[in-house]
Amino acid sequence: MSMAQWKIVGAKILLKLLDYGVYIFTFTLVSSMAAIVYVEVHYGNSIWMIMALSFSIFFVMVFLGWLLPAFGDTTYWDSQYAKGGQDEVIEWYGVSYLDVRLIIRRIMTVKTDSILHVGCGNSTFPSDLWDAGYRNCTSIDVSSVVLQQMSKRYERKHELQWLCMDATNMSFDDSTFQCIIDKGTLDAVLCTNNPDFWVKAYMKDVYRVLKDGGTFMLITGYDPKDMMKSFSKHPWSVEHRTVAGRDGNSAHLYLATKDESHIDETLSSSNDYDFNSSNDLDSSIEDEMTGLMSGARKRSAAVNPV
Repeated sequence: MSMAQWKIVGAKILLKLLDYGVYIFTFTLVSSMAAIVYVEVHYGNSIWMIMALSFSIFFVMVFLGWLLPAFGDTTYWDSQYAKGGQDEVIEWYGVSYLDVRLIIRRIMTVKTDSILHVGCGNSTFPSDLWDAGYRNCTSIDVSSVVLQQMSKRYERKHELQWLCMDATNMSFDDSTFQCIIDKGTLDAVLCTNNPDFWVKAYMKDVYRVLKDGGTFMLITGYDPKDMMKSFSKHPWSVEHRTVAGRDGNSAHLYLATKDESHIDETLSSSNDYDFNSSNDLDSSIEDEMTGLMSGARKRSAAVNPV
């Protein structure tokens, strides 16, 4: 498991602990006082016990602060991308465009339709979409550092747009995009302070800028027990499955349709779909793959699955 994945796991654990914060604090306080009283009674001097507890609490707080980064802080992401450099590529959960290409082809019946990639980071997803023929792709992120890197990296693909924007308060008009793609962004929102408020704002804006009949494709580490409540505020038609990435990584994939009547062909959710099976590629998809692999050969950046 990579460092980024450990941070996500740590954030989930800590946020869960915060739900019981009052009880944990009370237990810790009572236990500490009991230990000090015990040492005072039996040893006559509790100063070393007090010092040990103080240092323990201090180092625990430092450790938790390192483990739970400020996912909602723009400066955190700027520093991470600046540290990684111009050529770094991070695919959250090890899932790339190739792993979900058939799903995208099924929900994007017209290649000229608009696509929004939310929280693009330095993923190759927008470039891969361009190589596959989906040229009307807009990517947003809160980090101006990574957007400058991506704009420079793919400057020859003029149709790609890179905008610095907060996904919880987007400036797009209503019903702008046919497809919205999120790979790890909602996970980061869930690991911020007051996640319920920010998730509600995020889902509300995603629903607003999505066209009627459009699809929100969410790739996340959260299973349906935790994730379905995030869809409950709006009339989504949601399908769930798992998708396999590289190096044994996997993630949950949700297809949320804004207008249920738009679904002409329902994907079975009873079994995992093999997105990489060659038997599922028809001749038109093989043509798409030719352009995609041509673009992949031209990239020199190493892909580091997260």
